Amino acid sequence: PIELYHPAFGQFCHGLQLTAPIPKDLLQLTAELLQKLFVIRHLKDDCRWDIRSILHDLLAISLVRLVNWDRSVADAVNLCDTPANKMACPAIVKWKGEIGGGGSDPSVQVSFLHCKIYVLPERAHVLQASPCLSFIVSIAGPWILVSGAMFAGKPIIQCLTGYEW
Repeated sequence: PIELYHPAFGQFCHGLQLTAPIPKDLLQLTAELLQKLFVIRHLKDDCRWDIRSILHDLLAISLVRLVNWDRSVADAVNLCDTPANKMACPAIVKWKGEIGGGGSDPSVQVSFLHCKIYVLPERAHVLQASPCLSFIVSIAGPWILVSGAMFAGKPIIQCLTGYEW
């Protein structure tokens, strides 16, 4: 299990088991996100902005769109500085209108994106200095899946949830 490599993944899984009341503002943001995900979009840019904005509020992190050298796109990433003066991506999000839309499951696409982001030559120092931990979020229509990703010689990606809605 990926939790053996870093406690952040274990803490996330433990948090899923808690039965404490969920704050009202988080419930409202979650409901708003699900409503946006249920809407069929004709213009993908509108969808990106709406979802990225709600995720920003829900997760309390800044999110930007990232285009890799090969034109693969992460719909939203959280960028943070590292001691190596290179950016790391502790959160990566990819979404599709529905499961199977666009020819591939977003969980597969975002897993490859995590690998592509960290094998770029400009992030070689980050990869050498850390396991490049990321929480990766896959959204397919109203379905959301959270996985943990890291490098331990080779990439390790493990689902931490099933597709939930």
